[in-house]
Amino acid sequence: MTLTAVDDRTIRIESERPTHVMDAVLAEWVFVIYYKDDDGNFIYTGPYKVDTFADDHIDLSPNRFYDAQSLDRPLIEIKKFATGDDLAKDVETGDIDIAFHLPIDTLPELRKADGVNVKRYALGGCFDCF
Repeated sequence: MTLTAVDDRTIRIESERPTHVMDAVLAEWVFVIYYKDDDGNFIYTGPYKVDTFADDHIDLSPNRFYDAQSLDRPLIEIKKFATGDDLAKDVETGDIDIAFHLPIDTLPELRKADGVNVKRYALGGCFDCF
């Protein structure tokens, strides 16, 4: 996507693929709109802001300027896993809250694990998550 400021309150979005649900696309965490000021500070429009962007994880905290519920939101850590099998192990032990793109061969055991719910959903294809 290419975003261009039309004026102080309007942006123009040009997408490589047409979509009739741009509001849903912009709600995905990877598409939060931000601005970097002259001092290198980032200003975010979404419910979370990035505190740490490291090779193996991203730490998010509530954007206190987003809405009145910002103080009720938890801190979030998004982890990067070396393999899908490593991810599946942390799902099974309960060390993570949610996972996407789990290896298919790990799903039968994960479906039997206590406290794990495997869901299938379609979004440009089918993916499994719990």
